[in-house]
Amino acid sequence: MLFLFGALALVASGITAADGHGSYQVATLLFPFTMLAAGSIGQVSGAAVALALAQYPFYGWLISRAKARGSLKYAVFFLAMLHCVVAYAARAASFDGAFSP
Repeated sequence: MLFLFGALALVASGITAADGHGSYQVATLLFPFTMLAAGSIGQVSGAAVALALAQYPFYGWLISRAKARGSLKYAVFFLAMLHCVVAYAARAASFDGAFSP
């Protein structure tokens, strides 16, 4: 299920980015790890796209492991908080002038 969401999120962020001529705000919100990495190197590389493709399946894997161990709500809370903190950092890093998504 999260793989399907990830694929749809990737399409939505690609449309709004418009091959580098649009806005990366949606991509920063949906794929903060990718955009933080892209901001550090100054471009969205193939490795960054691979990271984006792996993000939501990895979330699903972590959540399923946590569910099996009986700590589902803690894992979901932790992932949500981590996602939000990294999204904020990625958005803040985009204002340094080196990479402006």
